[in-house]
Amino acid sequence: MRALELRHPWGTANLRLVEHPDPVPGPGQVVVRMRTASLNYRDSFIAAMGGYAPNSDATEPVIPLSDGCGVIDAVGSGVTRVAVGDRVAPLFFPHWIAGPPSEEVLAGALGAPGGAGVARELVLLGEGSVSKVPDFLTDQEVEQFASMSTLTDEILRLIANNRVFRKNYTVVRNLLNNPKTPLDVSLHMLPLINVMDLKRLTTNKNIPETLRTTAQKLHRQRQESKK
Repeated sequence: MRALELRHPWGTANLRLVEHPDPVPGPGQVVVRMRTASLNYRDSFIAAMGGYAPNSDATEPVIPLSDGCGVIDAVGSGVTRVAVGDRVAPLFFPHWIAGPPSEEVLAGALGAPGGAGVARELVLLGEGSVSKVPDFLTDQEVEQFASMSTLTDEILRLIANNRVFRKNYTVVRNLLNNPKTPLDVSLHMLPLINVMDLKRLTTNKNIPETLRTTAQKLHRQRQESKK
């Protein structure tokens, strides 16, 4: 299969199209044939630096991009949640299946050092690390709807309350940055975003003041917990 690799010292000039062996699913695993992939701000940051920090010491090649959509190409033994031909989206945190976030489940986020992304033809994942995509929506529509301030509160609330959509990190981030998203919905989703996106929310003057100040408090807590 073909894949994009980002190599040290990073930057788009160091992107290479390479060949990798086709993955074979083991028990409980699935192979997704990617149809689309999107470039978000976080992916651009990683392409430029290889990680979130300017002094990142990561040097291993990275397969970039974290958001995409594809179809199940093959399944391993014991897989019951999806079948060959199902349209799915890989989860941004493939190890976060249930429960509160922890350092262990947040490790291996797609498209960063330690977690190969979706810029490849075939992606090997656990069956619990993909979500089915509704047939009535295109791969890009839900992500775009979540950022539209012209939608009613009711529609934005429906998107936020949909379990499949809520597992799409881009949808969550777009809803939080959308000034029309109901405040109770935004506050409930706030702990789901990463440090970089949380920091950007603290200076976003388009969102409600309550959400911005809560984001500032959460950002300070996360910074203090690292000390």
